[in-house]
Amino acid sequence: MFRRPFIVLCALPLLATGGCEKDTPEPEASESKKAEAEADPDKKDEAPAADGPKGDAQPAAGIGVEAAAMIQSATAAAAAAPHLEHDNILGHFMMGNAVESVKEIKEQVAPPAQAGFVDVEALKSLASMQMGERSMVAINIDLNEPFGCALVDTDVVEFPVACVVAYKGGTEALVKDMGAKDKVADAKGHVAAYTIEGETIYVDALGDDIALSNHPDLFAQAKDYLEANIVGRADKAIADFELMVYPNAAMKRYADEVEDLGKLFADMARETPSAPKDIKKTIEELDQFAVGLGLTPAGAHFSVATHAKPGSDLAKRFDTTYSGRMDVDFVSKLPMSTFAFAGMQTGEGILENDAWKQAVTSITDDIAKEFDMTPLEMRAKLEAFIEEESELYTNDIAMGMVYEPGTLGGLVLEVGKKTSGRDKWKAWSETFTVDSILPKEGQEAIQWSFGSSDTTVEGVEIDRWTIALTPEAMKEAGSDPDFERVRKMWPDLTLRVDRAELDDRVIFMVAPTESDTYMKSAILATRDGKTIADHTGWSKLGTGRSGLTALYAVDLAGGVDWLRPLLPPSDAADIPSPLGAGLDDLTLVMRHPAPGVVSGSFNMSQELIDQLRKLAEL
Repeated sequence: MFRRPFIVLCALPLLATGGCEKDTPEPEASESKKAEAEADPDKKDEAPAADGPKGDAQPAAGIGVEAAAMIQSATAAAAAAPHLEHDNILGHFMMGNAVESVKEIKEQVAPPAQAGFVDVEALKSLASMQMGERSMVAINIDLNEPFGCALVDTDVVEFPVACVVAYKGGTEALVKDMGAKDKVADAKGHVAAYTIEGETIYVDALGDDIALSNHPDLFAQAKDYLEANIVGRADKAIADFELMVYPNAAMKRYADEVEDLGKLFADMARETPSAPKDIKKTIEELDQFAVGLGLTPAGAHFSVATHAKPGSDLAKRFDTTYSGRMDVDFVSKLPMSTFAFAGMQTGEGILENDAWKQAVTSITDDIAKEFDMTPLEMRAKLEAFIEEESELYTNDIAMGMVYEPGTLGGLVLEVGKKTSGRDKWKAWSETFTVDSILPKEGQEAIQWSFGSSDTTVEGVEIDRWTIALTPEAMKEAGSDPDFERVRKMWPDLTLRVDRAELDDRVIFMVAPTESDTYMKSAILATRDGKTIADHTGWSKLGTGRSGLTALYAVDLAGGVDWLRPLLPPSDAADIPSPLGAGLDDLTLVMRHPAPGVVSGSFNMSQELIDQLRKLAEL
């Protein structure tokens, strides 16, 4: 119901690109800023430090701290915006430089065969031909400068919007180019007004730019916001295309429209015990929510920045969950055979926040019956186990998928060590028997055993769990046509879970084959052996960036190498090649740059984009 007046208002600033919507992600950063970023990636937009969690120098909470240099180092999680003054405003969208954005899309994203169609001037010429006597409107819109629209918090019209766009010659030139057609005699104190498709659009001057609004009261209410938060901070936006929403204010303004959504949340909570029960409350406690799409020479990113309402439960949850700073040295000692990893440090108060308590309650309620316990009994056991583990381990966590040719791969988990927990681990493992844990049907399918100090790798004693199918289950699995192919790769179908304690960490290794080989590589990696830091793409991950809480990365080429032998030959042949270039192929970054603030970014490297462009031509 909002779409038609919105299109009318967007028509002037967006005619040159064919309408109010774009199907292609918008890039980021001007050429001059990219040159600066390439020369000194750590310099880009770093502003004076703001107060933040201890233990890390904080960047200013300006939303542009991340921009081009951040994506170059794969930490393009957008920095959180400060609390933007947004009286009477519910949100906005903006583009800093559409001409530059389209140029970058053409050069970095579009397949060569289609690149010729991605050109702003060509689109403007096409639009001008369709506008007849108003052809100069399309020509004179200047998309090298910022433009955007703000949604105003008022009910004077159904969808109250005020926009700003650069126009060659300003309002005087626009009025001349528009001509007398559709012009309203009484502009109600504005420079001009036009009725287009039943909607009246008011024209005003905003410095050298023009402002457009769909009600006579809106320009006065939005003027300061358009100047400060669109024109004035276009170079500090989350990306070249930015969508900013103020959820708390929007929920109040459109309470009736979101009532059905609230009922849906309530239904979810009733039907699924583990479903979030406070989504509506969470939205109401979000002060700002920004989304951005961007391109830099290093690739593409989709970024999100959330700013909780100060003092709210959500702000406390952000701080307790994400306040930890990822220990780069700790994570960098994963073995070099890692092709996908997650590194993080959880917040100090994570076990005390309400979200964690709700999760524990949901888990224990769901599984208590499986263990023939009441939910309270199950909860007590789980909480005791978690408390015990927190006394043994730090908040540093590194996890990776590892692969050596000729094996089935493995999963490594490394946790920081406070004190030796080996005796407690052995005591717990010896009580964790098949008979005490699994129901009867499970006991008929799975068997396991625990051996302490049965194996030594590089002088380190290994505590090993050996998990296997029972003979009866093996016999039943033998009727599966794929079973023989699996058995050739994995003869005994036995899974080993190894635990090794080192000086600063505990290593858990899960591997179906060659578990000693994988544990050896993990131990040697902590002793100046080959590590993930020697892996292609590590240097581009930007692990030194402040506020870094968690980093996830995938080397697609390594993943394909692991996956191919596991697939039937016909399926393996369908995987395109080459695919992937290093650990920076796909990354996800999480940051906590200031109290009550969490930001993140999903990134794709330019090398991978270029590979996909070539594949699109096949």
